[in-house]
Amino acid sequence: MDLETWRRGDLCMHDIAFCALCKPSPYPAVVVVSLGWGNAFHRSDRCIWLRKGQQSVSLKGGQPAPVEHVALQVALGMGRLPCVSCFG
Repeated sequence: MDLETWRRGDLCMHDIAFCALCKPSPYPAVVVVSLGWGNAFHRSDRCIWLRKGQQSVSLKGGQPAPVEHVALQVALGMGRLPCVSCFG
């Protein structure tokens, strides 16, 4: 179901208007996060701000945290917000 169809209130496959399960998301189902102190999720592991964060840790003598692909729901559950560069 596309967002316009959902906003019109058309019935979904569950026969429900405005079904929360069928509401389209503007974000991909799988996103990228750093397992360190970052507070964002990214569209790609090539995001300039993700790379800058990793580089900043290295320049300060630290070990950058691993970067992983996770389900959007996992990233949201971690309290992550969409990267402004990726989704802005």
